[in-house]
Amino acid sequence: METTDAVHGFVENKRDVMERIASYMAREKVQLSKQETLSAPFNDNVTMELVSLKELTGLHYYNLGVELLNKNDYYEAFRVLKKASILYPTSDCIKDFIAFAQIQYELELTTAFNRK
Repeated sequence: METTDAVHGFVENKRDVMERIASYMAREKVQLSKQETLSAPFNDNVTMELVSLKELTGLHYYNLGVELLNKNDYYEAFRVLKKASILYPTSDCIKDFIAFAQIQYELELTTAFNRK
């Protein structure tokens, strides 16, 4: 199971998991018609990376941050993603999401203060 979906985060509801798998498989069929190889997680060239318990905790915070971003709660997303980066400092994905959350939060503040 992919627990670090960069867009949607972790999903544990069985129905949602099955819907996500069906969605992945449908996209893979379209992609397969365009290419000769499958992408992860359906190919044999998946890169597996061992993570420590500390880094796993960072991934948990990352997933929470993604969920908050999807709810447009940029301030809380930034705070949670900052925790993730402290626990998993080598994750470029976490760094990218922190930058995105910060930009979105600053834009939200600027917009709020510039309303007439």
